Amino acid sequence: MRSLLIRKEAIPLKKRIVLIALSFLVQWMTLAPVIATAHPVHPLKTVSRIATAPDSSQHNQQKPTPAYAKWGRLAMEEAKRRYPTAKIIDYWHVGRQVVSPQQTTETFKLWLRDSRREFGLVVNISFHPITEKVARIVCRETVR
Repeated sequence: MRSLLIRKEAIPLKKRIVLIALSFLVQWMTLAPVIATAHPVHPLKTVSRIATAPDSSQHNQQKPTPAYAKWGRLAMEEAKRRYPTAKIIDYWHVGRQVVSPQQTTETFKLWLRDSRREFGLVVNISFHPITEKVARIVCRETVR
């Protein structure tokens, strides 16, 4: 590209435009496979892929259940057990902490509302990662 700009007096304008367009085309073609795999409906995909309607079962498939879903249900059950009149209005998986090879802790933050107030509840569930036997459930109220 730089060589074209240095010798622009020697190359007529039409040829320069064609050469620049070709250089952009070559750059785009080298990126095309990356773009095609990154975006599911890219014009470089095969015609048969675009022309055929997607299988309806592909659209109805749900996202895979996250690994912490079981522990999240347990955290909500524990919150309901401790605060039976409160309604759970929000749920957040804070994260997983591997304490040791025999103990892992899942942490959840729930937001509850009862007739008098709204408050947060941090639920820590400690369990054995292989047997999944619950060792301890600790709940702590928070203001935020």
